Amino acid sequence: MIATMLVGCGGGGGDSAPTSPPPPATPTETLVATYTVVPARVVRSALCEDEVTGLGGCVGINQQPEMPRIIPLDQQVPTDPLVIPFTRRTGTSGQVHTAQTGGTLYEIDARSFAQTKAASSEIGLYVNTVDRSTAIPATSVNPLYQFTTTPPSGGEVDRRVMPWRDGVTRDLELSFEILVKTFRRTAGQTNDQSFAQSHPVIELIDTRSRRNFYLTIGAASVSPHPTRPEDDFSGKDFGVGNAIVSTTFRSNPAFGLRISGQSFVCNTNDEPAFCNAGNTQFRFRLRPEDFRQVLAKARTFDPLLSAELSDYAIDNFSFNNEVSGDAQIGVTLRNYTLSIFAH
Repeated sequence: MIATMLVGCGGGGGDSAPTSPPPPATPTETLVATYTVVPARVVRSALCEDEVTGLGGCVGINQQPEMPRIIPLDQQVPTDPLVIPFTRRTGTSGQVHTAQTGGTLYEIDARSFAQTKAASSEIGLYVNTVDRSTAIPATSVNPLYQFTTTPPSGGEVDRRVMPWRDGVTRDLELSFEILVKTFRRTAGQTNDQSFAQSHPVIELIDTRSRRNFYLTIGAASVSPHPTRPEDDFSGKDFGVGNAIVSTTFRSNPAFGLRISGQSFVCNTNDEPAFCNAGNTQFRFRLRPEDFRQVLAKARTFDPLLSAELSDYAIDNFSFNNEVSGDAQIGVTLRNYTLSIFAH
């Protein structure tokens, strides 16, 4: 994990460390803090989000087996120099985290895995629905940054990240680089049963009711969603039931300000190149008025959520790589960062 705190609006977990340059501030704003996902673990998402076992960067596994085996880079020697295992799926290299206990490298890389590098924000992710292990009709492998949400006890410093509790106008900005190497679903399937999508998520927690909701921004999908024009969406998560409010990276999002990057659809079909060349850098700004709009929509699905923006802390932010039906995702994600700006 990398956390750089500049002036206070609440802390994150862990020590400060050098990071890639954050998005530039304008003359009328001040950069308050940046948090970049540098994963220390690849474990079940429930453990990534467990504030007792660790805060900061992690890769979370959902609805498929854990990945305890690590294959170091020097043990990934290909038998065919023209077909590089693991890299052929994601476009990057690194130590491999896998659930597979045996088989050739080419057999192992046909199943879900994650790639990490020491003290690096570059993450490779391959997700295949063949590994889904629960009745929930989807599986995902998601880089995540977890904050503390526990209120301080007597005399402790409050380390929750609550950008709006003191009345200062603060914006949040998500930025990242993504390269899509594998994005496909079973040929001929034109319904919702097989789907693949990659997108950022911010999870907010109401510090009064301890209830959560999700804000998501669509970046990549394997096909247009037939029932959601431009993928603006609001509803409830099929897993835990939290409210979700979504828009996409485009010039006229339903909320927020797209600074760079355009949501895209692709199906790689074994093509050798990345499918989003020239559209890899993404930045999206969320102002207090955007969060109030999102909160009002979320409260239509969960009226127990507080109506006051000042009551909310950031629980975590993650990058969701989810497949359902018969589909695959293989991506490289770099410098996934949440920045806070004060006006």
